[in-house]
Amino acid sequence: MVISVFLSLVSYVLLPGSNMQASTQVENVIRRELNKKFPGWKFVNIHKAIHKRLREHISKDALPNLIQEDFDGNGQSDFAVYITHGRRSKEKDIIVALLKTGELFQLHILNSVVSTSEQYPSEHYLMVAKKGSEGLDHETHKKFKYARASIMEIIDGRGSISYVYEKGKFRQIITGD
Repeated sequence: MVISVFLSLVSYVLLPGSNMQASTQVENVIRRELNKKFPGWKFVNIHKAIHKRLREHISKDALPNLIQEDFDGNGQSDFAVYITHGRRSKEKDIIVALLKTGELFQLHILNSVVSTSEQYPSEHYLMVAKKGSEGLDHETHKKFKYARASIMEIIDGRGSISYVYEKGKFRQIITGD
């Protein structure tokens, strides 16, 4: 699902990729755009041990539910967020990619599952698979190199799914089990 949303270039400042080196202005833009499509959304409640591990091993600014990188290869910084949306008994945990194209963001829903993160902190989180890094497709049992930065959904200690942008859409690859 792709939704184009107008966004003024002067309303934010983007810093180079990595696991979230974005200014408060960028966070406000993301919040505003998500509010249009997912009113009442919030970031998924992720286990505190994951927050701690990312800050110790990735960056003090690393967030498990918000990443920034150029996922579509157009030279502009894109984002992926892991959010919860919906009414209490019907909440969904959703991974959304926000791809920057000129003055627009395109929203892509990558994954959506019934939420349990209110009762139990999620052990799923987001990371960037860097361009040129190696992955293993567990369905084909073949190694591959990421042609561009990609979104990884990590299931702590159990597996991972990569969302690779190709030919105008995201393709899901099981990259860990």
